[in-house]
Amino acid sequence: MIELLIVVFIVAFLAIVVCYLGIGGAVVMGNQWFTEDGVLKKIQLNHSNAVRIVDAERNVFQHTVITVEQKDGKRVRYCLDSDILFNYTITACER
Repeated sequence: MIELLIVVFIVAFLAIVVCYLGIGGAVVMGNQWFTEDGVLKKIQLNHSNAVRIVDAERNVFQHTVITVEQKDGKRVRYCLDSDILFNYTITACER
């Protein structure tokens, strides 16, 4: 019985590692489902001078921090927060 539990634990641990580091990581990690083009379009609705997304720091349990380059070359950080229904809000991040 103990051997079976050890094998189940090892298989579960390996599955979690593969999901976070491998191909399936995009499905498991939080705030991974959004596309950069979709987020950029939503940012451009309120901030028309946004040109492109430079970096996206995706987090599992916190908000995702998105760095956007503006037309004048300045970089601004936005926080993306999502819920279970795939609705997301974008706000300016505190520095």
